[in-house]
Amino acid sequence: CGSSQHLSPLVGRGTLSDEHAGVISVLAQQAAKLTSDPTDTPVVCLESDSG
Repeated sequence: CGSSQHLSPLVGRGTLSDEHAGVISVLAQQAAKLTSDPTDTPVVCLESDSG
């Protein structure tokens, strides 16, 4: 999650293939376009049934 408090733009645990990491990056970029307020930071949460 990213914010003006200098948090990492992508925070997570586990491993991703390069392909999946690219999908996550694009998803975060698209979420950022949902608001025009620069102080409003969207949060994208992904969950997996496999842990």
